[in-house]
Amino acid sequence: MVTDSKKNKTLKNFYNVAYKGGVANSFSNWESREADRDVIEFLNWSGLRVLDVGCGTGRLAREISAMGAASVYALDYSEEAIKVATAETTDQKIDFVCANFLEFSPCCEFDVIVTLGTLEHMDEPVEFLKHASRHLSSDGILIVTCPHFLNLRGIVWMTLATLLDVPMSLSDQHFIHPWDVEDWCDNASLKVVNLFTVDQSRGNGERLLVDFERRLPNALKD
Repeated sequence: MVTDSKKNKTLKNFYNVAYKGGVANSFSNWESREADRDVIEFLNWSGLRVLDVGCGTGRLAREISAMGAASVYALDYSEEAIKVATAETTDQKIDFVCANFLEFSPCCEFDVIVTLGTLEHMDEPVEFLKHASRHLSSDGILIVTCPHFLNLRGIVWMTLATLLDVPMSLSDQHFIHPWDVEDWCDNASLKVVNLFTVDQSRGNGERLLVDFERRLPNALKD
């Protein structure tokens, strides 16, 4: 169940404060580039029309543009994120847009929609995926990354959440497993064609300890 304090409208202020305070200070996983790298290497981006949903400060959008995309719409509902993003590039192929994705009506269909680390924050993941599918070309691709919990990190957090009601973060609304994504995609008339794991160090390796050191004190305090 999604509480009022975690609903997307309420979380908008949370993200504005976080981006204004600096991403490195606000997000425990900001330094990791593994997911970005895997997404970039997944496709030949040359000539593609791309929509980046939940673009944050525009890091991935800039990389996609540099890989030859024809155009990149980079969307985030945080005004502070878009301020930072627009200040950090002069790339004319990127259009930064401050908007709620579910209210966004672009002027064209996209060859690729990419959204990294957003699905776990959505009030209604299926509605999010349905809206994405409406703006894909007939052979378009939707690329989604989200944390899953079939690993040491997930077992610890799910145990804390279940037994002690300890939140993993102030913004995550769902513990997501691969079969959840498949079910949500089925309900959104999308087909999962590739499913693979990235950022393994955070789930089971060295960066797991770094993640716990940063998250656990705040989680237990909250």
